[in-house]
Amino acid sequence: MHFDSKARVDDYIRELSIPHTIVTLAIYAAFFFEILTPLPTAPPSYVLAFPEPTSAQTTVPIIDPTADLGKFVKGILLNPGKTLGQNFNVAGKEYTFEKIVTVAKGMGINISFQPVDKEAFKAGMAAKGFPDVVCEGVSQAAQYIHEYGYFGGAGFEESHKVGNSRILILDSTDC
Repeated sequence: MHFDSKARVDDYIRELSIPHTIVTLAIYAAFFFEILTPLPTAPPSYVLAFPEPTSAQTTVPIIDPTADLGKFVKGILLNPGKTLGQNFNVAGKEYTFEKIVTVAKGMGINISFQPVDKEAFKAGMAAKGFPDVVCEGVSQAAQYIHEYGYFGGAGFEESHKVGNSRILILDSTDC
């Protein structure tokens, strides 16, 4: 499983007894656009399909790494006394799938959310060129998020303190 592999890498880094800071990133904002399913309508419309048990009220943390990640890395590098040996969950903000759809609609994208069974989700990702290991990993991650939360129930507030600056969020009305 995706999260199990990440945990093994984190454990290995800790075992090396070298200075380190572990950063766990939220879901990349662009990922949602990569998995949109276009519908044959005029004007164009899309479905954001995600594997069950995901629902419109499922909350996921999101980050735009091109805009936000450097702020966190800078904070880590400038504060080694506070960050070495620590783990930081990094996200801009948490959103429900319902809010993601609302934000996309506000950007002029005709979109709806639809939970689908695991096999339909994997087939949709495979049709977009994602390899089976990624399709399976995202499907399992959806189950993990549903059961435990993306960061295993932990938050990401500490990373905001380290980043020490405002981060980009999906829309300005959430500020």
